[in-house]
Amino acid sequence: MECVYKCDFMCYNTNTEQDIYEREIIMNFRNYIRRFAAAVCAAVCAVSAISAVSSSAAEAKYEAENAVLSGMSVSSGSSYSGGKYVTMQQSGSCTFTIEVEKSGMYDFNFVSSGVGSDKTNNAALDGESIGTFTSVKDKLGDAKIYSVYVEKGSHKVKVTPSWGWINLDCLIVTEYSSDKDYYNVSKELINPDASENAQRLMSFLADNYGVNVISGQQCDGGINGNEFKAIKNQTGKTPALLGMDLMRYTPTRVSKGDTCKTVENAIEFWNNGGIVTLCWHWNAPDKYLKSGTDENGNPRWWGGFYTSNLNMDFSAIMDGKDKEGYDLLMADIDAIAVQLKKLQQADVPVLFRPLHEASGGWFWWGSDGSEPYKKLWKLMYDKLTNEYGLDNLIWVWNGQSKEWYPGDEYVDIIGEDIYPGSRVYNPQSSKFVEAANYTDISKIVTLSENGCLFDVDKALSAGTVWSWFCVWAGDFCSYETSISESYTEKSMWTKVYNHENVITLDEMPDIKTYPYPAENAKGSISGTISIKDTEGVSSAQVTVTVTKEGAAAPVYRETVNKGNYKVPDLAAGKYTVTFSADKCVSRSYSVTVGADGAVLNGELYLLGDVNGDGNITTADAGLANSHVRNIRKISDSYKFKCADINGNGTITTSDVGRINAHVRNTKKLW
Repeated sequence: MECVYKCDFMCYNTNTEQDIYEREIIMNFRNYIRRFAAAVCAAVCAVSAISAVSSSAAEAKYEAENAVLSGMSVSSGSSYSGGKYVTMQQSGSCTFTIEVEKSGMYDFNFVSSGVGSDKTNNAALDGESIGTFTSVKDKLGDAKIYSVYVEKGSHKVKVTPSWGWINLDCLIVTEYSSDKDYYNVSKELINPDASENAQRLMSFLADNYGVNVISGQQCDGGINGNEFKAIKNQTGKTPALLGMDLMRYTPTRVSKGDTCKTVENAIEFWNNGGIVTLCWHWNAPDKYLKSGTDENGNPRWWGGFYTSNLNMDFSAIMDGKDKEGYDLLMADIDAIAVQLKKLQQADVPVLFRPLHEASGGWFWWGSDGSEPYKKLWKLMYDKLTNEYGLDNLIWVWNGQSKEWYPGDEYVDIIGEDIYPGSRVYNPQSSKFVEAANYTDISKIVTLSENGCLFDVDKALSAGTVWSWFCVWAGDFCSYETSISESYTEKSMWTKVYNHENVITLDEMPDIKTYPYPAENAKGSISGTISIKDTEGVSSAQVTVTVTKEGAAAPVYRETVNKGNYKVPDLAAGKYTVTFSADKCVSRSYSVTVGADGAVLNGELYLLGDVNGDGNITTADAGLANSHVRNIRKISDSYKFKCADINGNGTITTSDVGRINAHVRNTKKLW
């Protein structure tokens, strides 16, 4: 039984508070219906996935020695099923014929062992790749490809070498099942201070996850680049998501004259209603580059992110044994932070995908195993989030192996990069399931890079709904402004981009007004207000003024007695809170309000009380005088305001004289 759930996508353009409220109700209802239907579809598919070959009706075994062999030999061994196995070296193939009674999802277990080391090899169903499986060194055991969609009938499963060198015992085909609800994901971001636009984008992704696929394309030329023009020319549509690279901002490339307009193109695409995702091919510092050219005759720095072009001990850098190397890497992150800051200032949320494809080892950040890699990931997150305050980033982890996963608190979205070959249109369900199980909780899983498009109808039938796809640039997509068919036929480009479950740029809602959970949450600001005044001249009355970040008018102003206070019913967001009192210097604080509220304790000083001890004495005049004479500057901004008696933004001898006059009772400050 074929289960396909299809739905339309609503596009909203109105921005009034009532429109947004109504839109949220409608979207929530529609998503409930969609997810209910998708769950029914998945359940029906799972029930229908029953093997016709096994007496248990849930598992079927096919011996390798009984398969069609080419260039492989059969050997005997008591530990193997049936007493025999097939030896695969660096060539040849082993083709099984399997039978299934009903269409559905199946796990393929290629029971085998690696010869000499762990080995990874290829499998195809009816000539189309279904992924790879890994056989453990010298240990006969499971080597699985999960969740393959198989239609009713007879099929050929062909095993061919990638690395080769395995002993293959048998193929076990089992009905796929999982208790995990992959599409029930949180809209919360790992950064509690994430910007509003980042939260809105995450909510949009979560609402569509499991329902629609967002179209994406790598194109460093931006919305006017060749790849985008080629897609528009072929399909009449424009991708909703633009992928670009931060590579040319890396200091080693900048020093050699490399330039780009990635930031400008990102801002332009965002302003046109699109989504931006950025990776970073991080060129290592010059000191680690090998001399000469690579095997293709290119200067080593051009591919300075490849392990093969470097002499670099990544573990030594992350373990503190190479301090210079550590400092150089930190300087590189600083340089990228400057560019990301420009995007933050333009209110552009970014699906940020650094340190990608780590477990492959071909990039230097994956050259020494998972531990130094995870250290760098966590360090980068802390540096960009906490040191630079980059709250516009949604963190897309793309390590491609569970062993390399840095932890749920460091990952918003899980990405997989898949290049299955030319014109391979299956949805890569096995990799989707594998990626979803890198963590015990459910997170959005996306096809962060792909070499060819997948058939969306097959993906929906298989229950494999990647959040977005992002076809790589060049001939994976186009020759100049015409579609290339090297990897995906023109007919598939047209089908995918005009599919009702594929979101293109013209179908995007306005993310800037898209509802997100915290938007409707109400919190409060509470705490205590104290006044440092041993002279007893200030009243007990304090005015509390609260202004939301980016707004001109305050949302709250009230005069209260010093001591405990509370500002109720504030929408989630960032605020400036200002306390003012008679004869005191007003003081402002920044605070972020969430559903749980925020605690803020304020303290006010008298005008002229530079050291904050509650008295105005010659000591305060001395501090102001030291600042004027450049002996010791007043670095604390609030104490500076307490010394700036005339309020002109500077501290002069006039301010010092006013404080001394107050102390001598010749002229009071108030």
